[in-house]
Amino acid sequence: MKKYIGTIPLTQLINNHFDFERINGYCKKCPNYGKLWSCPPFDFDVTVAFQGRTELKINAWLFETENLNDKQIEELNRVFNTYIFNIKYK
Repeated sequence: MKKYIGTIPLTQLINNHFDFERINGYCKKCPNYGKLWSCPPFDFDVTVAFQGRTELKINAWLFETENLNDKQIEELNRVFNTYIFNIKYK
């Protein structure tokens, strides 16, 4: 597993990468739409999160699975499905 950390100016994110309507359209096609705390629909204006901020910190993890055996991949899938994909706070 590799961890990457970076920052992006908020103006750059908004001007070049933030298209809520387009992304929300993709989200609506996902079976997790409305099921996870991190998934729309939201009961608030998502741009409120940007107020008073000047940059966004990005944390990303890369999981390299080509060297894992079937049992290890099964366990990784179990952990993701149990602790990440099935979280609902609504």
